[in-house]
Amino acid sequence: MTDRCNVHKEGDLYMTENCHGHSFELRYGYYEESDRISGEPVVLYPDLKNNPVYTEKGYPLVTAVQTPCEFYEATDISAPEDCCSDCTFYGDSRKEIDVCMCESRKSAQTTMKG
Repeated sequence: MTDRCNVHKEGDLYMTENCHGHSFELRYGYYEESDRISGEPVVLYPDLKNNPVYTEKGYPLVTAVQTPCEFYEATDISAPEDCCSDCTFYGDSRKEIDVCMCESRKSAQTTMKG
């Protein structure tokens, strides 16, 4: 018998993540239309790779599950997860969205202002 209490519906709120003055609602849904046929909705994360958001100091925000960039450095080289939360530059691995402290990824516009 399926426990209906743990079944999430599309649009249900998973959580709200506040990060460096930005607020993100993470909701359940589907990334692809074909995913509706094969399963339950999953937590949808903002696409911060293609739609970047920066801190006041110019550091980009990234999601924990985001595919890492070329500056990725695993925190545990024996078992890298290959996602941003496992990178030495990721702020707090317990958060779903946090700042990437990599100097090479800082926004040039913000850097020139400050």
